[in-house]
Amino acid sequence: MRLSAAVVIIAISSLSLAPPTACFLSPTSAATPRAVTARHTHRGPVCQAPRTGAMDATVAAERGGGPWAVEPHPWLQEIEGIAGASPAPKSLTKDERLLTFLAANAAAGKCDNVARDWSHLSPEAHGAGLEIALQTHLFAGFPRTINALAAVSALGGSPEDAGGGGAGVEEWRERGDDLLRRVYGSAYDKLRDKIRALHPELDAVMSEHCYG
Repeated sequence: MRLSAAVVIIAISSLSLAPPTACFLSPTSAATPRAVTARHTHRGPVCQAPRTGAMDATVAAERGGGPWAVEPHPWLQEIEGIAGASPAPKSLTKDERLLTFLAANAAAGKCDNVARDWSHLSPEAHGAGLEIALQTHLFAGFPRTINALAAVSALGGSPEDAGGGGAGVEEWRERGDDLLRRVYGSAYDKLRDKIRALHPELDAVMSEHCYG
């Protein structure tokens, strides 16, 4: 789990998640990527990933594309202060705030909101956004991750944006152990002993997969 994935934990910690959804690409999605759809595992409405509307192409490209790229983000307006309200402290950058929105919406299975958040991210933050969508499976399940990645992919998001590929199991374990020590500090050894007592493979998954 890298730093950007930690945003997922922060954003999800206060959520009461709805039942998990499953995402299915429409038969025409290969030819028309914006036709990606997501369908609930139970009966219910089909959730469609973003549909592009009329917009300024130059501004859209600068902001990452998407039908909301030329409109202010409603939650950014709320946080930054509107109608004369006091602005929020500058504790987070605009992209960092957007990443927390994206993490929460990915976990909640809100495809359109994920796409809106992505549309407002700067291109420099696309790698972190993809990492967050990917890491959602640890906390909200694979269906929500598939939904989020499908919405991002429909707007041109690509695995190449994330970078950092090519690591093997040994590197994952080393990175995971290091991050676990930094996160849990003096409680590290006790944590590892407890997880290992539950099941040795769970301990390995925690280090290599979840944190590495």
